[in-house]
Amino acid sequence: MAIKIGLAEVNAPFTGQRYLPYSIGCLQAYAMYKLEEPQAFEFLLPVFDQIPVKEAVAQLWNADIVMFSSYVWGERLSLEYARVLKHLRPSIGIVMGGPQVTYYSNSKMPWTLKYAQDCSKAYLAKHPFIDILIRGEGEQPFVSFLENAYGDWGKIPSASFVKDGAFNHTAQCERMPSLDGVPSPYLEGTFDPLMSGYPKMQWIFTLETNRGCPYQCSFCGWGTEVHKDVLRFPLGRVYGDLDWIGQHKIPFVVVGDANFGFKHPFDEDRDIEIARYMVEVKKRYGYPNAYSIQAAKNAAERVYTIHKILHEVG
Repeated sequence: MAIKIGLAEVNAPFTGQRYLPYSIGCLQAYAMYKLEEPQAFEFLLPVFDQIPVKEAVAQLWNADIVMFSSYVWGERLSLEYARVLKHLRPSIGIVMGGPQVTYYSNSKMPWTLKYAQDCSKAYLAKHPFIDILIRGEGEQPFVSFLENAYGDWGKIPSASFVKDGAFNHTAQCERMPSLDGVPSPYLEGTFDPLMSGYPKMQWIFTLETNRGCPYQCSFCGWGTEVHKDVLRFPLGRVYGDLDWIGQHKIPFVVVGDANFGFKHPFDEDRDIEIARYMVEVKKRYGYPNAYSIQAAKNAAERVYTIHKILHEVG
């Protein structure tokens, strides 16, 4: 029988709309693309909203393993879902990843592998119902975890766990050297069952055209050492995601780039061209109605041009 994988990414609602759970969607799409035997796993409908603990536990009850992607607005609920699940079903596997795991600490130390390991040790000690933590970018470690879930956890990169009473940390996984070939969860149909299960739900789309940030602002976790290089998704994938937005009549889009309007090496006007394609999609389908953009730093003219392009079509 297939191993049942429960997924949870608890997001905050916004004006009655709900975010499609992009992070865990990326993990699932990448896993289905990379696993040698994807049919050995069955992915259940994800928990994506701030629902009562009883409802979340019921939805995740039949899972063999539950993967949580945790960020600040969903951390406390995610932890409570996991705690109750583990209490009621001790055999269920609890995996936790996301920014709250990677950067958990009360200190202001710069990010290093030692720092991440110390954070993971503190997190596991505080939340002993978690079986394993995944630090940093999740796609590659998630595939490795699925391949070794019932085997040797020492083979899983970027992992922290307790074995025989001792804390264990595996080597940090290198970032993917390129985003070419990384599948889009939207275009792969990853969210189709979820959207069919909630036909009246109004969804928010997260658009990721690149990953990384060259800056290291002290107030922000984006520009850590592990994320300073900016990697770009192929324009074909970006344009495909934009078409998907229009075809599915998504009203609101959050652009997940740290610096939209960034001066990309060898392609300075890439984000301007993406903005122009956003306009084409709007004209063709009538959607979306709004984009939320984190504008690039130190690129005032390019950022102004992008906003002018979008503003002119409302």
